[in-house]
Amino acid sequence: MRTFGMGLLACLFLSGPAWAVDTPPSDAALHELMEITHVHKMLDEQTARMESMMRRAQEQGLAGQPVDARRKKITDESTAKWSKLLHESLSWEKMEPMYMNLYRTTFSASEIGGMLTFYKSPSGQAVLAKMPTLMANLMQMVQDQMHDIVPQMKKIDESTRAQLHASESQNPDASQTQEPASTVHR
Repeated sequence: MRTFGMGLLACLFLSGPAWAVDTPPSDAALHELMEITHVHKMLDEQTARMESMMRRAQEQGLAGQPVDARRKKITDESTAKWSKLLHESLSWEKMEPMYMNLYRTTFSASEIGGMLTFYKSPSGQAVLAKMPTLMANLMQMVQDQMHDIVPQMKKIDESTRAQLHASESQNPDASQTQEPASTVHR
């Protein structure tokens, strides 16, 4: 009987207690998850979107200004420089170790295993295929909502400015910068 008890105890310790923390995921499992979820492709797409946004911002900044050959050459060189910097800084070679570390410290081996099982399934593949469309539609909805909200935000801002101006007019000393009461002078 004593041998049975010791054997049972040994099995419990060798199998690991139920309250034990799951092990960190292996590099192979993380690489597989990143491959199956197309993280590299999503990073490239995100970088391209950022580059496009920066180009539009630069074009808007130049709007209304004459664009002669000299100015075009300068802006084109500038665009090429920051585009190169963006692609180098956000390259997969540079970002992959960060992704690996982030996934490793965020998810356990069993969680990564569960994600792999899901993303390999038809439902998981559907999520991966449809998520970009879902996110684009969601962003459009948010932009539409913001379009409706911006005029209201402007009214609130104008009202706040008017109240601040009226407050300063009634008490000109209040507009002066004052030190907090908790400041101790030595």
